[in-house]
Amino acid sequence: MVDLVPADRSEIRNAAVMREDGSFQVSRPRLAPGSYLWEIRNLSDNIYVKAALYDGVDITRSPLNIVPGAKLEIVLSGKAGSISGVLRNDKNEPLTAVTVTCWPKNPNPRSPSSGARSRSTDQNGAFTIGSLAPGDYYVVAWEGEAINSGLIANPDFLAAFTAEATTVTVSEAIASAVDAKLVPRAKIDAVAAKLP
Repeated sequence: MVDLVPADRSEIRNAAVMREDGSFQVSRPRLAPGSYLWEIRNLSDNIYVKAALYDGVDITRSPLNIVPGAKLEIVLSGKAGSISGVLRNDKNEPLTAVTVTCWPKNPNPRSPSSGARSRSTDQNGAFTIGSLAPGDYYVVAWEGEAINSGLIANPDFLAAFTAEATTVTVSEAIASAVDAKLVPRAKIDAVAAKLP
């Protein structure tokens, strides 16, 4: 699914479902001119966005500026990287249903989520986050109940946790093991309270 969000975030998302032939069309009859953040959601874990061209211009890391009659071409690669790990408490018991988030060291300015991806740990405390483009990432686990997805998409919120984060370099078609650190709930709440 392709998501388009006005760059000023003044409206809700405009979604387009991909057809079997790889084409897609935004569900709204007419998309207003302007600048849009964009990303593709629900990709298989082995697929990532390798490149994107809009009217012949590379927008892989840029917002989309709607021009009548222009064509968006997105190149997907089946060689996505992934990260995985296991969370355990000090008694070596698995930590289940804990949200683990990774985000790129250089956030993608065209992405409404800043490139952040999250997964919950399973009954064994294990997690895997796939569909990652090659690059350097931060990884953290969030203590307590499920964390608000709006916070995870906020680059200012994520920037406050780079010191606690584990860093990992993701390569094409490689699964990298990481030891994610658990951020205390009190710090999550304190940082969230300072956001505008």
